[in-house]
Amino acid sequence: MINLSPSQASATIWHDAAALLGALLLVAATPAALASEALSNRTKVSQQGSEAAGSTRSTARRGNDAGEFLASDLHHYPVKPGDNLYRIAEQLLNRPTDWQAVAKLNAIKNPDFLQPGSTVKIPLRLMRGVAQSAQVLYLRGEVKVIAGPDKGKALSAGQTLREGNVIAASTNGWLGLGLQDGSQIYVSPNSQFTLQRLRDVPQLGARQTEVKLKQGRADFAVEKQPAGSRFEVTTPLAVTGVRGTRFGVALNAQGTRTLTDLLSGSVVFKAGAVKTGAHTELAAGHGIVLDQGRAPTLKALPDAPQLTQALSRIESLPFLLPLQLSDSKGADTAGTFLAQLETISQPAQIIWLANEAKPTLSADIADGNYLLRVRAISSDGLAGKELLTPVHIKTTPAAPLIQIPAQGAHVPSGKVTLLCAGDDDAKGYLFQISEQIDFAGNTQEKITEGSLCRWDSQLDQPQPYFWRVATLEDLATAQRGPFSAPTAFTVVKAPSAPEASESYTDQLRVQWAGEPGSSYQLQIAHERDFAAPILDLQLSEPHTALDIPLGCHDYFIRIKSTNQYGMSSAFSKVRRLNTPAVLCSSNGLGLRDSQGQIIRLAD
Repeated sequence: MINLSPSQASATIWHDAAALLGALLLVAATPAALASEALSNRTKVSQQGSEAAGSTRSTARRGNDAGEFLASDLHHYPVKPGDNLYRIAEQLLNRPTDWQAVAKLNAIKNPDFLQPGSTVKIPLRLMRGVAQSAQVLYLRGEVKVIAGPDKGKALSAGQTLREGNVIAASTNGWLGLGLQDGSQIYVSPNSQFTLQRLRDVPQLGARQTEVKLKQGRADFAVEKQPAGSRFEVTTPLAVTGVRGTRFGVALNAQGTRTLTDLLSGSVVFKAGAVKTGAHTELAAGHGIVLDQGRAPTLKALPDAPQLTQALSRIESLPFLLPLQLSDSKGADTAGTFLAQLETISQPAQIIWLANEAKPTLSADIADGNYLLRVRAISSDGLAGKELLTPVHIKTTPAAPLIQIPAQGAHVPSGKVTLLCAGDDDAKGYLFQISEQIDFAGNTQEKITEGSLCRWDSQLDQPQPYFWRVATLEDLATAQRGPFSAPTAFTVVKAPSAPEASESYTDQLRVQWAGEPGSSYQLQIAHERDFAAPILDLQLSEPHTALDIPLGCHDYFIRIKSTNQYGMSSAFSKVRRLNTPAVLCSSNGLGLRDSQGQIIRLAD
């Protein structure tokens, strides 16, 4: 009699029970049935369905890899002397009972006997491996672990997540995850997914990654996977498998439509709801739409949208992105865009995203350099090819407040003072004056130093102008904040002091060259300093006739002009009036004749 230790006895009982169960299963399943299952076909998506969708054909694989596994999903284990399926299951598989699936796949009738030197195909998904983790690269808004080993933990950047965690992003929440091989997962708002499997298989030098999308959308940037690895994204309707690529998977809220869009690389799509079990190999620039109970439809992705203006620098937020759809003939779009702004650091972090017809950058984005990604959405929900463009956002320091000239002001030609309310801590300001509202040409610039926001410019040409000003952060490099909005003003010819001519008969008649719409101020005094004018008249015409008494004293005249915009000239040069000479008495008064009239010498 052989004595067994308790552990040996337990192992023997387990081995015998498993062998008996395997034998019963193999009796129930005839060799013909097993062979039929092992050679189940992988077919192409019907040509008729593809042509109806207007897309390229997808290839499917047929071979001896049996059941639900592709050849690339299988490890070929070399059988060594003494091996059996129970020992292999104990050493390599997730559960002891997984030997049954291996037996079925390989049509092995006796799990106790394996021919040394032969090979046994083992599905990678059944191999035990070493549990790996994912790291939260960043998150925005409300994101929670709603089930799994870390349920209830508050998520934060840098946190480690484990296999089995179920994560939910709210309507305003999203996050990025980094896997240990460098692959990244970007989860959109209103999405829910499970880290179903994160494993390394050291004996194969391979990895097993499975993400289960329950709702919403996730995008993937998958590093090239080692031979024998498996990276899958599953939904209730389909499985998308990859080796290394950029792609996205979406599932609608009802769970009735799943979509896969491929930007680069290749993926294999398995429509789980199709009885034929077709595997479709998808090429870059294409997508696939699967509605519950229907065959998948392949489509070319919508072309990348276009910008109507360059986005090299954005100086004010919020900012409506200047997007338009591609003008490609037959383009299938819903008129909405999937847009995101990400950092240029590695790994990149998505700091803003939108899925709408008019994506508008929000006001809380910090200054910096970013990469903008925008994709048009097709009528059935596929995200199209990417528009990629660098964006520089610079909204600080704030632009000074414009004071004069104000919008629409008219200023006289010559010295024009630009005045603004700046920052007491400013290093200086950059002023610009241009004839064009976009400041693309004929632009004058001036850098001023210090906190006083003023430039005394010289504008001699009457015409419309625009001006703006920005606060400088550094004088040496002229690093500036955003410009103020362009302010329009008009330079008009400065009014000049009129030069009058006069004549005297029975009245003093004075006239001068005038400008349309101008008014005039005329003064006459006995003294040159005009301390006490004897006449101070406001006139609307450039001429007048005056009754002034002739006598033995001088008259002086001066005139100034005010144009239609309220701009006044200086007074003209003081001139002595050339009035008729009179006969003066000893007291300095003019002598009068018998008629009472002043006696003129000329008379």
